[in-house]
Amino acid sequence: MISRALRNTALLILGALALVLVACGSDPAPVPTPVSTATSTATLPTATPEPPPTSTTVPPSPTSATTTQAVIPTVEREVIPRNAEVERLGAATMETLTFLTNEFSPRASGTEEEVVAAEYLRDEFAALGYDASIQPFEVQSISPYGRLLTVDEPQEMDIQAFPMWMTAAGVVTGQMVDVGRALSDDIPNDGLDGRIALIERGEVTFDEKVTAVFNAGAIGAVVYNNEPGPFVGALGGETIPAVAVSQEDGDMLKSLVEDGPVTATIRLEYTEESRNVIADKPGTADDGRVVVLGGHYDTVPDVPGANDNGSGIATLLTIAREIADREYPFTVRFIAFGAEELGLHGSQHYVGQLSDEEIASTVAMLNFDALGSGPTTATLGTLSLQSMVEEYAEQHGIDIRIRYTMDWGSSDHAAFHDAGIDHIFFLGEDFSRIHTPDDKLEFVETELLGTSAFLGMALLDMLAEDGG
Repeated sequence: MISRALRNTALLILGALALVLVACGSDPAPVPTPVSTATSTATLPTATPEPPPTSTTVPPSPTSATTTQAVIPTVEREVIPRNAEVERLGAATMETLTFLTNEFSPRASGTEEEVVAAEYLRDEFAALGYDASIQPFEVQSISPYGRLLTVDEPQEMDIQAFPMWMTAAGVVTGQMVDVGRALSDDIPNDGLDGRIALIERGEVTFDEKVTAVFNAGAIGAVVYNNEPGPFVGALGGETIPAVAVSQEDGDMLKSLVEDGPVTATIRLEYTEESRNVIADKPGTADDGRVVVLGGHYDTVPDVPGANDNGSGIATLLTIAREIADREYPFTVRFIAFGAEELGLHGSQHYVGQLSDEEIASTVAMLNFDALGSGPTTATLGTLSLQSMVEEYAEQHGIDIRIRYTMDWGSSDHAAFHDAGIDHIFFLGEDFSRIHTPDDKLEFVETELLGTSAFLGMALLDMLAEDGG
């Protein structure tokens, strides 16, 4: 969910911890969400002084609701036993999710694994009779891969590092200087011209630390954790290239600096391409109307991504199989979005290339993201669509939770919301394992998969009955 996937052999340690992205650095961050220079709808945390670290995990996805834009149809429907369809759909979706996770994980943006996963999804939709294609697009995001931080002297070594959120890009080389926590008394009297600042996390925000060393002339910053393990922090804006490293690597670098001159290089460069998978089932009315069902297929690096967002993609495939022989007055368009974990780029690209007429003809967008874990299925989005789903769920004895806001970020429905398109987001509410190596199949609940598939198809039927 941004992400920001979202983020290579060098990042294996990243998968060992549940970490949280916070501007003040008070909590460990999901590692690593690459830094995007494109406009994103995800909400970044506000930079505030840093309290003691905790181990809370905060999800990267969901957004806010919008006002009612459609009339709720009043259609009498036969109430059927809940388990008859929900359990069947859940089992089918879990089977797909198991294959997807075992064969196509991880799927980090900008990697060959993402390309292979996109081709698999295109071929699956095509085999079902959909008009399926791959839509490539450029992404201007700092890559989390490669040799982001190296020590050049007194001995060559690679240090595992992650880009700070909102850092500047660039390649800089200079002498490393330990500046403590970058408080006013920590900065050398002669400044930091041409040097790379080694900074300990704590007391003040990451942005204050990096701004302080930038103002003193530093050309780069390395911030190390004040508790075991790696993390990622957020800055308030671009100044100099800045990376985050673990406490263990920070202590090692500090010892090297104490022993004599250390020259280091920070490399923050751009990755440029991702892709959406689009599959169409033409409508019988042939009037240009479209209902989009979407979810992102990328993961953050080196995690299974069973819930985020294998659960959403498997649900899309289940719905696609179930409705392959049905007819709707509007075109049903499935989209597997790329580069969500880098900052919602796939959905933003798709909506951004639509004409005004195409936007007006988009009846609704149904988003499926991280829906497999939690106490119950939840929805977020346009009130009218939520009300339709709520009424239908109540008739069928299905418990769902209606959400109206969510403060921690966004998902792929956000671009549709910004374009004024009705939208609904199906999600779970346990995000404690996403962006970690524990985002595994064993923590995905079959019933939640079945519920989202069941309600998604029901909403398609209701939109069709309502005239699309």
